[in-house]
Amino acid sequence: MEKQVEEKFSKVKVVVDNSYICQYCPSKFKTYYQLKTHLVNHKSEQVYKCVMKNCGHSFHDLDTYLEHVKSHENEMTYRCHQCHKYFKNLYDLGVHQYTHIYMNQAVKSGLR
Repeated sequence: MEKQVEEKFSKVKVVVDNSYICQYCPSKFKTYYQLKTHLVNHKSEQVYKCVMKNCGHSFHDLDTYLEHVKSHENEMTYRCHQCHKYFKNLYDLGVHQYTHIYMNQAVKSGLR
């Protein structure tokens, strides 16, 4: 497997200011060995895409992705399509949307 990675990234030896630069991200390394070790992170076919509104970041590493998701904790990004209120997470949005369902049922049954 390491040989496949080495062959896949064998032409990634970019040296600038005595640093080896990854062609897939802005990372720099002092040695080629460090770059080669880093490139294993880019070999993964699995990509974790951030689902937050207007973010667009994606990650090959699950831990990095989860750390990134924490950066969105205080954002109100989930929106109710009926009243356009924003919520921090899908659970809160779901609870809120239940109130619309309940109100609609009450109106139909003549309770409201």
